Amino acid sequence: MDYTWLVPDKGDGDETGAANAKVFVRPSFADYARVELQRMRKPGARRLQFGARMLVPAGQHYHIFEAEIRNRNGMKRTLYCGDEPQVEIAKAVMTPSQSEALDRIRKQRHYSGSYINALPDIGKEGFQIPEELGLDGPTQDPDIDAWAEHPIRIHAWMDCYDEDVKHICFQDLCHADEEQEVRATLQEKYQLYHECYALFSGRSQWPLVRQVDMYSFFEEADVLDGPRFGLPSAPSSPAKATHQADQESAQGEPAWPRLKLQDVQQMLIQTVSRRQQEDVAARGNGSAVSKRAAEVAQRSREGAPLTRPQFIEILLRSALTLRERQHSPAVAFRRFADELIAKRILQPPLSPFPRGLTMRVGEVSDMLLARRKTLREAWQLYGTSEVAFQRLAQLVKLCDRNFTAKHVASVYALVKRPNPELKIGQGRKGHGLRYQEFCEAVARFALVWKISSGNIDGGQSTSPREAAASEAVLQPQVGEPVNEKAIAARLDTFLRRLDERLRPSVPIR
Repeated sequence: MDYTWLVPDKGDGDETGAANAKVFVRPSFADYARVELQRMRKPGARRLQFGARMLVPAGQHYHIFEAEIRNRNGMKRTLYCGDEPQVEIAKAVMTPSQSEALDRIRKQRHYSGSYINALPDIGKEGFQIPEELGLDGPTQDPDIDAWAEHPIRIHAWMDCYDEDVKHICFQDLCHADEEQEVRATLQEKYQLYHECYALFSGRSQWPLVRQVDMYSFFEEADVLDGPRFGLPSAPSSPAKATHQADQESAQGEPAWPRLKLQDVQQMLIQTVSRRQQEDVAARGNGSAVSKRAAEVAQRSREGAPLTRPQFIEILLRSALTLRERQHSPAVAFRRFADELIAKRILQPPLSPFPRGLTMRVGEVSDMLLARRKTLREAWQLYGTSEVAFQRLAQLVKLCDRNFTAKHVASVYALVKRPNPELKIGQGRKGHGLRYQEFCEAVARFALVWKISSGNIDGGQSTSPREAAASEAVLQPQVGEPVNEKAIAARLDTFLRRLDERLRPSVPIR
């Protein structure tokens, strides 16, 4: 027979999901002696589960679960009645030794419940002992790579691609004979282009990007030459440019050329005003008032925020301009994504996250299940909107010079599933994060969170485990091996601290 304990999301027994918790079953046929349950590891599980398979004699049997949890005050042992068939203890048919053992355990553990779990009556007919005995449960699937993407997200990306190519003017980007190759290249690298869009739209006017924020892309990519709006360039830009140029030279790649402010403005005008010009031309010769109204409407639309297809089209135009048409458009778009977006934009603290860790059985997925109670509570409070999500960063004192509120906004947009049906009127007050998206956001926070005495109430020193977890955890690099153990340790420490922050500082009586 299989004995299973499912950790509830809330209520009695929700603390049994902690990483240091142990769960036992006390069966009646063993006079309620303890038998430890194993933590089961199943891919895609939504609740933490403990289980064991035991040989059970024929007859009617009962059982009760016991949890053992270590805390600062010592060891806590509690009895629980699971969500299985239950009977009143007074009506349970047990031997005198079983009743005496159960009464003794109830007094020791201060169990005030009046119910106990019951197995179905096991008849003697057809009873036999199986040849093999073991707990079923798949082990870690080696086929799931840490950098694998969920099929639902991949399908959403492709839907976004199909929607965006309808609004991108390929005749301005390539020759008609090259369009098929260009479309295939864009489809291959669409994930990087979409991640770049999500990063900047999240900190701008999601799902739109203000035109003034478009200049931030060229500044962070370090390809914009000269001051912006009369302001001096960032002091770190020359050193950053020199370092990147040295890296490109070492790899045998020429350094990226520089764009002037006028080049960016021209690409913006070409992308934004193209469709409006077509609309005006289609109207034909109208009255002077109609032409004047059309010009005013066009100018107002030229200053409107950029949609996702427009943002991506500007990136494609930039790829052609920066490479000065030394390569074919398809090669230029591929190198722009691999060398500029991936190596200069999607970098720590906003580097890609290995989403495959949460899809396979491993230490990260186990930690997320073990801390499900804290995660669900935080998700219900801070996953409803981007404004609430910012409060989560404030709660854990996450922001500093290197990780600001705009990075938090970018994380909020990066973890959201791509939506091909985003409309212009749907802004920051749209739907919040799904639970899995919120878990990814918390994991991203854990990687950039700094554990120090300043983050601890009262200036208390960190424990040895916290000190070990506080060591620098390298941000995962795409294609490189992932230190899952270090990520799980940092995530555990972060979630324990988040759980402390969620508790009121002043006890409520």
